[in-house]
Parts: sequence; structure tokens; C-alpha cells
Amino acid sequence: MKVTLYVKGVKTTGKKFEEGRWTYRVTLVEPYKVRVDPDYRDAREVRYKYSVLPEDQQKVVETAKAAAQKYGFDLEVIDVTAENLLTGLWQERVRHISIFPTLVTDGGERIEGDITEEQIRLLVSKEKQSLK
Repeated sequence: MKVTLYVKGVKTTGKKFEEGRWTYRVTLVEPYKVRVDPDYRDAREVRYKYSVLPEDQQKVVETAKAAAQKYGFDLEVIDVTAENLLTGLWQERVRHISIFPTLVTDGGERIEGDITEEQIRLLVSKEKQSLK
């Protein structure tokens, strides 16, 4: 059985920008003669983009992973912010989800909001009974 946990992270961006500038290397060639060689470092721009889960959702992810090992089901964790699922082609996949985190089973059963291990256990046992 496969269970999917949808979480919504907070998008953060960090930007590091390094300017390029002209530098000169001055060399004394002979007495009273100086050679100036330009040494140019180009402009570099580095961007860091990532999604960070809020603390409450991170706890739910850890609880779900522990429950997956304990009760023997496959867990897939999807951060809709990092995957850009709220906009674009994948919008249909999360269209019916308005509360995060949300745990959805293959059969369509779901738990929303603050998810506990007891809720996961009941959901998994209910899903296993319906498969028989």
C-alpha cells in the first residue's frame, strides 16, 4: 500500500552576487619602465532557491516516516512548494487539498491538519481491511 503525504513549505531565496572588476598587475620591467597588464575577473551571480518546511509540518513528516516503518506501508512525501504543484501542470493532482499537511492513501482516504501516529494507524488498518 502506498500513502502520500502532501506538505507545503515556505519558499526562501538567498542571493549572492559578486561584482566583476578590472584589476591591474604592475610589473617593473627595467629601471624607469613599468608594464601594466589588465587582469579582469568577470561578474558572477549565484542564486540559491529552496523550500523549507515549517516546524509543525516537519514533525508530521517524521511521525509519518516512523509510522511507515512500524506499520509497513510505502510513504511518499511531496512538498508542493518545492515541486511547484500549486501552479502549472500538476495542479490537478493537489486540486482537492486545501489544508497542509494532508495524508492520502491509494483508496482516497485522507487525514488533514495535525496528524498523529494513532490517526495514521487507524487509517492504514482501515485501508488494509478494505483491500481484503
